[in-house]
Amino acid sequence: MSRELFDDLVGNQSFSLKEVNFAEVDSLEDLVRIFIEFEKDTVLFYEMIAPFIEDSDTRTHLQTIIAEENRHIKRLRDFIAKSDEAALPVH
Repeated sequence: MSRELFDDLVGNQSFSLKEVNFAEVDSLEDLVRIFIEFEKDTVLFYEMIAPFIEDSDTRTHLQTIIAEENRHIKRLRDFIAKSDEAALPVH
C-alpha cells in the first residue's frame, strides 16, 4: 500500500491517546469511555488495513486481534453497566 493511499484511508484519525488530557478526566466512567473509543479506533484501523493483506495466515491473525479488541470493548461496556447498576438507589 502506498503512503498516499494509506494517508487517504486514515485521514486525520490519530489512533492515539496522546490527545487525551487525563488531568481533565473527572471520573472512572469517563476514563473507561476514553478507552472504549481507543479500542474502537484500533478495530477500525485493523479493519481498514485488512483488505490489503494478501497472506491468509496474516489475515487470520488480524481477525483474531480484531476479535480480541472487540472483547475488550464488551468488557469495558459491561464494567460501565455494572457500575451504573451499583449506583442505582435501592428502594
